[in-house]
Amino acid sequence: MADFLVQVALASQPDGVRPAWVQELGVAPEWVSDPTGYSGELLAATVATPSVDGITWWCSHDVDRRFSAFANLEYELGLLTVGNEVKPIGRVFSELAEQVRSGAATAPEPRRTALVLPPDRIPDLDVMAVWLQQPEPMALVRAERRHDAAYMAGRGIEQLVAFPPG
Repeated sequence: MADFLVQVALASQPDGVRPAWVQELGVAPEWVSDPTGYSGELLAATVATPSVDGITWWCSHDVDRRFSAFANLEYELGLLTVGNEVKPIGRVFSELAEQVRSGAATAPEPRRTALVLPPDRIPDLDVMAVWLQQPEPMALVRAERRHDAAYMAGRGIEQLVAFPPG
């Protein structure tokens, strides 16, 4: 799942030049079997995404269970426990934040192939289902940009695949 979300982020990367701030990154522990591994992998890949220069986590601390108005999944989303102890994902976040600050994060290879979305199509779950079935990771491109040679070259896109592929 982490790879899926990272691939979506990479696919949507408009040009690798404009700075991007990833907001509300994280995952509820009950959604995955290894939340620290999943979130750590997602964080690492997000930091490696071209032009990401900021990340905001969902919340700094876990929510104390004395506050009963929250959905169960909302209590353990923090980087720190209720007692202010750094959680494993908090350590991962700290290490990766330092990589971003120092410029040591490495960018992945650009996507050479792109799935072209019709003008009225948003990248919803149906698009993602088709996108995930492709033999290689692809970028996403809006149909109105498919003839913009400078835009395609700037993103490293050499081949286009119509949505839905046929």
